[in-house]
Formats: sequence, structure tokens, C-alpha cells
Amino acid sequence: MRKNYSFKLLALCLLLLGSNSWLSAQILFDNGPFFNNVGGGAGGANASVLYTTTFSMGTIGFGQQQTGFNRIADDFAIADCKWRVDSIVFFGYQTNSTTTSTFTNVNFRIWDSVPDAPGSNIVFGDTTTNRLTATRWSGAYRTTETTITSTARPIMRNVCALTNLTLSTGNFWVDWSSAGSLASGPWQPARTPGLIAITGNGRQRTGSTWNNAVDGGTGNPAQGFPFIIYGTVLDPVADAGADQLVCPGTSAMIGGMPAGSGGQGTLSYSWSNGSSLTDSTVGNPMATPASTTMYILSVSDTSGCTVTDTMTLSIGATASSFLIGDTTICSNATITIDAGAGNSYIWSTGDTTQTITVGSGIYNVAVDNGSGCLSVDTVVVNASQNVNILGNGTVCQQFGDTLTADLGSGTYLWSTGETTQTITVNTTGVYSVTFTDFNGCSSSDTFSIVAIPSPVAMFSFTPGPGGLAYSFTDNSTGAPTSYAWNFGDNNTATTASPTHTYASSGSYTVTLIVTNSCGSDTMSQSIVATSAGDVLAGFTVSLTPNPAHDRFTFEVSGNTAESMSVELMDVQGRSVQSWMMDAIGATASKTVDVSALAKGIYMVRVSTEQGVTMRKLVIE
Repeated sequence: MRKNYSFKLLALCLLLLGSNSWLSAQILFDNGPFFNNVGGGAGGANASVLYTTTFSMGTIGFGQQQTGFNRIADDFAIADCKWRVDSIVFFGYQTNSTTTSTFTNVNFRIWDSVPDAPGSNIVFGDTTTNRLTATRWSGAYRTTETTITSTARPIMRNVCALTNLTLSTGNFWVDWSSAGSLASGPWQPARTPGLIAITGNGRQRTGSTWNNAVDGGTGNPAQGFPFIIYGTVLDPVADAGADQLVCPGTSAMIGGMPAGSGGQGTLSYSWSNGSSLTDSTVGNPMATPASTTMYILSVSDTSGCTVTDTMTLSIGATASSFLIGDTTICSNATITIDAGAGNSYIWSTGDTTQTITVGSGIYNVAVDNGSGCLSVDTVVVNASQNVNILGNGTVCQQFGDTLTADLGSGTYLWSTGETTQTITVNTTGVYSVTFTDFNGCSSSDTFSIVAIPSPVAMFSFTPGPGGLAYSFTDNSTGAPTSYAWNFGDNNTATTASPTHTYASSGSYTVTLIVTNSCGSDTMSQSIVATSAGDVLAGFTVSLTPNPAHDRFTFEVSGNTAESMSVELMDVQGRSVQSWMMDAIGATASKTVDVSALAKGIYMVRVSTEQGVTMRKLVIE
């Protein structure tokens, strides 16, 4: 058993050495098999069994003797563009040889059709050149079904090494003939596929005549012959790259790494659907297809060989749902935004849920529906604006002020009941407005107004001891901010209620000008200064109310036995009413109806034997 195992191992090593050490590693064509029984031969060798029993076959070997001008031929096809043939292995035996090869010569020819047929041409070789470069036992015996363990016919592996033999696409025939050191043969074993009688379409020449190679047994089945061609495919290799998936609007590099290899000389590239490529003539262009696209890569070398490969660039589906359109919500309100169906979500807020609840702002979301491609959408959520009242806080009463609500389209409701965007006010107070926009959102604002009336100049005076010193009292209205007194003797004062002493007796016109931010007013009246005493010494005259509306009260207080004449005059000095006041004791008064008079400034003139005094009256 140990000896048998060692023989099997040796045979395997010889087979490996025969293909990998002596020959090119690449088998371009194999017309075998040349044995059909593995390990069933003598010593555990392989057996090339002729089916003498199963199919009544009768030809163990076909003559290929150079001495008899006998040749064997079979065909092969090249589908590639080009082969470089490094060696061809032929098989044969000489009866009763040992496992040491006795072959000394092999010549062969390659034809572009059936050998010696009309129109056929020899592509390579001749019948005289010995091409045998190595020969050794193949590890198999040629036997019959009844003599499987026979060692009489060890099959030799005959290697014919070549250089610079290049073949292009086409159908070819090879014919060969051998010589050996023994008298028998050499003989050619037929192909031996398992349990098949007809094994090919080989031919045999005996002498000068070519015939179909047929077995001499029952039915004369056609036979083929084993041979192996080793070498290199010189075709360029095209690698369009693996199929890819890209997201809409994105690009991908296509083509293998490298996209082309092998071949002869410089490689050139051509891609289909070049309009979606950055460059259809390079190995690795960038592709941006509008839809799923198949790209075909053609790689050509300088010898004219072209090969192709394909790849498909698929467009991944994106989410079909998007956000709502831009919208407006009420101030301080929130809204729920829904991104629609999807497998995952990434919001600009950091949320990863399908919906989020937000206030005003700009939001975007990337949605993946499972394809790995994201669809992105943005929504702007506006909040309704708060209304603000624009105006001046302090206004002149006679002109008023325009208050404006600062928002546009919508409805307005003022505290005055007005519904316009602007209103005019001239009364001190707090004003408010409520604005409602077309979304039903409301906001309110308030505004305070201080209305300043135009000033009205009024004053009264009281003579002091000696009759030349007078105390002036400001009775003006409208909150004056400045005073300008002229006492009629080139002396002035700027206080509210000054005291002035005249240098000498006389009649003087005293003028008061009062001013505030809304204007000024002037009042003048005459006084008589005398050292003998005031012309109205001991009397006080007052008008209330002042300003008056429908009526006012004229009041005199003091002690006198004199009567006095009172006259109400307009600004042109015309008398509009007059009355007498009899001698009074302590106080006397009279209510005067002025409802029929026009609004404006009037003067009340009081006359006694001592002199005249004036008072200013305003009727509103």
C-alpha cells in the first residue's frame, strides 16, 4: 500500500511539473481528455481505456510515424483577438516502452483550414523541423477494458516550445507527426471522454492521403485527438467596474482599477452614453446619469484588438414626501411640521423623528426612504409681527398728533373706536390699538399722549406801599416755560411773578409775553403809578373761570364808597358789554353771560375816580 501511494504521489508531481515547470501557466486550448480512468491503471496510474467491450471499439492507436509519412490532425478555434502560443503538447506512445520517453522528434504545422484541402494555408510550421523540447511520461497508460492494468503502452507528454507565434481570431487545424527510438509506432491515442464512442472530428494521413479518423471497431465512430496549447491571451482586458448605486444629482467614478490592462501597445478607451460622462475616452470618467444607465466600456490596443465590459449605474430612489410650504403662525404659537414617510430623518434642529413642533424659524430635514439617498427640503415658519404705535409723546393741543400702527394689511381697532391704520389725537390720554392679520393673529400696543395747550398770557397786579411799587402775579395758562415782562419804563423781568418799583408817578403799559413749546401769547394793560397811592388802592379784581365758556364771574373785593364802571371789550377795543358796580363794602360780584360771544381774547376795563385797571379774559 505504501509503495502504491508513493507511485501516485510521484505521478501527480510529474503532472504538475509537466504543466507548470516546462510550460506556460495558461492553457489556451485543451482538446483532451487523454485518460478516462483515474488511478485504475497499473500501480495506481491513470488509464486511457479503449471501450473494446462497451462499444466494441478496436483501434488502440493511430499511426503518426514520420518514417511512413503518417500524420494526425485536429482543429481548434480562437475566440479571443490574439494568442501568443508558447508551446503545444502532443501525446503518443511506443508499444513496450518503459515510462522513460523514447520520443526523439515531433514536427507540426498550423493551418487556417483543413490540412491540404483546396484553399487551405499553412500559418506556421513544416514537416521537417523538430520542435520537440521536452518529453516525459504523462502518468497514464493506453489500455483496453480487458487489460486495464497493462503497462505496455505508457503515454508520453511531448512538449514543443515556441517563440513569437501569434495567432488571431479564427478556426485552425494542427497536424503533427512523431518519431521515436523503438520500432513500434509512434502511435496516437484518441480522446477518451467517459463512456462515449464518438470522440471528435480528427483526421489521419497515411502516406499521402488524408481521411477522417475513425475507430476500426463497430460502427467506425469518428475520433478526435488530445493536444494542449499553452500561451498567453494578448487581448486587452476591459473592466468597467462593479455596478453602483448613486443618489439623484450626484456623480460616481466608473471603471475598474485599472479599467484596462494587457493587450499590446497603448490602450485606448471608449464609453457609451458619453453625454453623461466627464470624458468618454478615459478609463475612469465621472458619470452623472439622469436615470439608471448601463455603460459599455470598449478597450482597444494598438494591434487592433477590442474587448468590452459593462456596468450599470443605478439611481437610488429618494423620499417622495416633502415639507409643507412656507407658513405663518401667530406670535408665541407653535406648529407641527411633518416630513412624510421615510426610514430615517435628520432635522436641522437635531431631531430624528418624522414630526417636530417648532416656533418661527427656518427648518430643513434630510429624509432617507431606505435607498441610502437623502431628499432635503426647507420650510420657513414666520411669526406674525407685534403691532407698535408710532407717534410723539408730547403734542401741541392746537395741532394734535397722528398715531400710526406700524403693520400693513389687516384690521385695526383703536381705543377711540376708530378702525383706520392712523388716527389724529389732541387730548392727553393713553391710546391703544389692536391689530388682527389675515391669519387671525392679534396683537396690541398702547401709547401715552400729553397734549400741551397753547399758552394764554394773563396777569394781575397789586400796588404796594407808597404807590410806586407793584407786585405782578402771573395768571397765565398753558404751562408757560418762559416769561418776558416789560413794565413800560424800559425795565424787564423774566420771573413768573416779579415785583417792580417805578421811579416816578405816571401811566405805564405793562406787557407780559408767555411761551411754551407750542407757542407764545401776549397781554398788555395799563397801570397808573402815583406816590399818592394806587389808583385802585384797596381793590382786588378777579375773573373766574378764566378761560371762560358760557359765563364768568366778575368779583371786586375791598372797601370803598366809590362806584365803578366795568366794560368788556374785544381785541379791537370795541365794547361788547358794560355794567356799573355800586359802592361796595367788602365784596361785590356779577355773573356775566358770554355764550353769544365768539371765542377769543377780551379785555375787562375797570374805571373809578382813582383811575383805570385792565384784566384779560379768554373765552373758549
